[in-house]
Amino acid sequence: MSITQFDPDFWLTSLHRSMTTYIGSKIDEYIIQPFPTPAGLQVYELVFDFPDAVELAKSSELEKTIIHFAVDDINNKKIGLGDDTTHRVETFDPGPGPDYAVYYEGKCHEVNYDIGVWASDKSGGITARMVVYEMLQKMLGSEIGRTDFRNQTDVEILRFNGGRNIIDRINDVRVYRIIDCELVVRVYSRLMTTPAVIVDQEPIVDENLEIDGTPIS
Repeated sequence: MSITQFDPDFWLTSLHRSMTTYIGSKIDEYIIQPFPTPAGLQVYELVFDFPDAVELAKSSELEKTIIHFAVDDINNKKIGLGDDTTHRVETFDPGPGPDYAVYYEGKCHEVNYDIGVWASDKSGGITARMVVYEMLQKMLGSEIGRTDFRNQTDVEILRFNGGRNIIDRINDVRVYRIIDCELVVRVYSRLMTTPAVIVDQEPIVDENLEIDGTPIS
């Protein structure tokens, strides 16, 4: 599975795609069959949203253990001080004629994900729930995992913590869940304006110009 790189020009959509492909690839590598073939996604299902209750009710046996990542909160921060939100101006000369200027604005975004695990007796029960948490800790909570995550996606992990075990029921089927687990990541976005013409020629002043009979020179 190829990893989608984060793109600051499309920060939220590319964040979603980069996390989906990276975490999916790591899950797939975590369980290896007797011959070295990625098999994690045959055991676990990665959902980047909160699982739909209707769909869970239809498949309450949970053939696979579900791992969900749902956006819980987004904190958007301006970069810099004061009221000026323009942080960079770039000029370029396209050839004969006037030069152009492009204005850039940068922002910092901290995205909080709620992480949950849903396992049934059929998908592995308590053991599957523990294995998933160990896997997430290695992937998102260890320094080795966080460094690899950033190198592969250009997304920074600020923290991964929490996690509480409960037993729920869906259609009288026991579901072993992990709740109150969070992941906070930080990314930066870039907004670029349409190139604007720079008026760079000297102003032309009429030598005979007068105001109220007084010559202007």
